[in-house]
Amino acid sequence: MGFATFAKHSMDSLKKASEGMDLNEQYGWQEYERARLDMMNVILAAAKLYKIEPFVSIQLPRVGSNNNQEIEQFESDLHHYMTQIVLDNAIRQRSDSVKLSETARDRIRQHIHHLKKCVDDSELDKSKKAVLHNKILEFESALDKERLSLLKASWISIQILAIPGAMWASAEVVQKLMGNIAQTVAIEKSAEEDERKLPIQSEPNVLLPPRHDGWGSNPTNNSNSSFEDDLDDDVPF
Repeated sequence: MGFATFAKHSMDSLKKASEGMDLNEQYGWQEYERARLDMMNVILAAAKLYKIEPFVSIQLPRVGSNNNQEIEQFESDLHHYMTQIVLDNAIRQRSDSVKLSETARDRIRQHIHHLKKCVDDSELDKSKKAVLHNKILEFESALDKERLSLLKASWISIQILAIPGAMWASAEVVQKLMGNIAQTVAIEKSAEEDERKLPIQSEPNVLLPPRHDGWGSNPTNNSNSSFEDDLDDDVPF
């Protein structure tokens, strides 16, 4: 997802920037602290845009405050939540893709070969033919990956079937080729689901906190608190 990619990029940028800092010197350490706070700032901003809890409810520590421990805790908890996000996305992506057998790959490639000829024989102008050939090439390249994205398989069908039938030498042949490709992918996906019993992914899993104390334990109650809040103040006894 976009947030996970952005957060990883921010952490990688911090790591790269810190390589040129002398953390044994006071100025170098202060520069590193500012960079860490900047990283936390942009990650929290991204979380608010994507509405990723519990980060939406976290407030950024004030500049100049003694926030080293708060930032360290944030980084630790961020890794905890990022692990859940990445694994959840991996399961979701697996559900939205299929591992094709070699027999299925060869069958689809045969259909693609005939589809290319249909494009060449069509009444489309050279520029539109070139665009279609590039789209077909992208789909053909996707067949070489370990898993084929179902979105890519659907997209190539949309691109081809959007061409008016009158532009093809034989619209019936094109429709049959695309139907055969879709059927092959569907059969492979059905067989995979029967074998693996993959869970149906509808909504993202709820992110669980790393512990039962601190800001990550009950994000809905932290919207007006900072890292320095004392949770004991909320205990009514």
